[in-house]
Amino acid sequence: MKIHYLCAFMALVLPLCCSPALAGEAHQACETPPVLRHYAELGRLQQMPDGRLALQLVADLHAADCGAPDCYGTNLNISMKLQKRGKACVLRDVLVSTSEFFGQGCADAAGADHSRQESYATKGKPVDLADPRLKKLTLHNKSGRRAIVLLPDNFFYFPKVVPGGVLHTHLPSDEDDEGSCCWGSSSANVSLMKAAD
Repeated sequence: MKIHYLCAFMALVLPLCCSPALAGEAHQACETPPVLRHYAELGRLQQMPDGRLALQLVADLHAADCGAPDCYGTNLNISMKLQKRGKACVLRDVLVSTSEFFGQGCADAAGADHSRQESYATKGKPVDLADPRLKKLTLHNKSGRRAIVLLPDNFFYFPKVVPGGVLHTHLPSDEDDEGSCCWGSSSANVSLMKAAD
């Protein structure tokens, strides 16, 4: 009989004791999700005063060459609002600002749209950013014509996505069919820093 009372008491007390710990784990994962930890270590991910996470990236590498950046690229500023749901941490909204740049000796396409700001989201069910097993976070803009793939140690920005196209998470080399969709750009700096680790 005493064991029955003890079990009933523990069933009432354990959730009260453990729920703050679970909430703390989710809160910590929302501050620096495991999939974005490498970016935080590089100083590219910052916690903003309003609680949003700001990720600043430069996509300036478009082919699998020696790692030197191309003369053109895109600055990406990704602002993420995360929300705790029990032990999970999910994206509430994502705002992405992009601006294209062209270096010396690089022809600027006349009339190109060089900057934009738009909402991005994941497809399907909410993704738990607190899950340490998460190895890829894919974001699409509303039209589905642009995408960003965040990997634990690198990223790819896709400015031209076609319906049903495969988002390749490596840079095209001589052996790859560059005419197939979809190839993105990455960062020479992230690649160099990753190699130095």
